[in-house]
Amino acid sequence: MDEYLIDTNVLFDMMNAEAADSKRVWAARRARKAVLHLPVVALGEAGVGYCLQGIDRDAARKDIETFLEYNGILVQDVTKHTADTYGEIKGRLVGQYQPNKAKWPEKWSHPVTGSELGIDECDLWIIAQAIERNLVLVTADRMERLREVVKELRVENWRVASGL
Repeated sequence: MDEYLIDTNVLFDMMNAEAADSKRVWAARRARKAVLHLPVVALGEAGVGYCLQGIDRDAARKDIETFLEYNGILVQDVTKHTADTYGEIKGRLVGQYQPNKAKWPEKWSHPVTGSELGIDECDLWIIAQAIERNLVLVTADRMERLREVVKELRVENWRVASGL
């Protein structure tokens, strides 16, 4: 049975019963009887969101911790093995797109079209955890460029009916 690593957008879908996609996400989890993991990086992304919205961080952190515990979602820390996987993935991306030596992938552009690649640094860490632990990443993000280079990444989108 597969286990799943949920992205920040899926966490928010799950926590907000009034979100448009919440019912589909919960149905997908029930259908899979899924063991869920949350990357610690997603907690950081959630913290940024709460700060930008002016929400009390301590209350928000408590809400998330209670939600995770109640729903049996396991938080996965970044380890030295995650760092090794991250380095290999980012190295592959640099090799593929040769982004003019820009350090941060948010600034990278496609060498032929010049269009932005749409790669987020936090996503690299999340993907590294999925690969390292052999988990299926559940996200609503397309991550096209990452998936072109990281072929072993398994991804599902539980916001859509089929989940794939």
